[in-house]
Amino acid sequence: MQLAGRLFDKFGIRWLAITGCGLLAAATFLFSRLSGDASLGIIIPPLVLMGAGMGLCMMPLNTHVMKSAPLHLATRVSSLTSAMQQVITSLAVAGMTTSLTRSVGKHLQSGGPDHTTAWMYAYSHAFSIIMFIAVFGVILGFFIRKTEPSQG
Repeated sequence: MQLAGRLFDKFGIRWLAITGCGLLAAATFLFSRLSGDASLGIIIPPLVLMGAGMGLCMMPLNTHVMKSAPLHLATRVSSLTSAMQQVITSLAVAGMTTSLTRSVGKHLQSGGPDHTTAWMYAYSHAFSIIMFIAVFGVILGFFIRKTEPSQG
């Protein structure tokens, strides 16, 4: 987080948000292509990309929101962003769980693959959905108003 803070001070929010969401999109693309026999060496790089993307995206965005708010509303903005993160996370978990179970059920009802293969298809589908959301985040990043980097 220290690195993201320094980059935020130097470059502002726009390129950090775009880069962070881009790394998340790349990581979820790699995850969507995993097979059931993937080794740890194949799983670690997307995890590192995902961690770097989250670090470059979430903390600088929260900092940008707090810096953009009027000082007398800082406590309200802080609690509101925290509550929104909790609600959106809950909805995302519920949505991905629904997507996973529906995909597994669809693959098993069609008489196709075994359970392991059905779950791999379902996870591939779920990661593809997350990838498109991250790409949408990249696009939204271009609409963030430019801010001057902090002097210091």
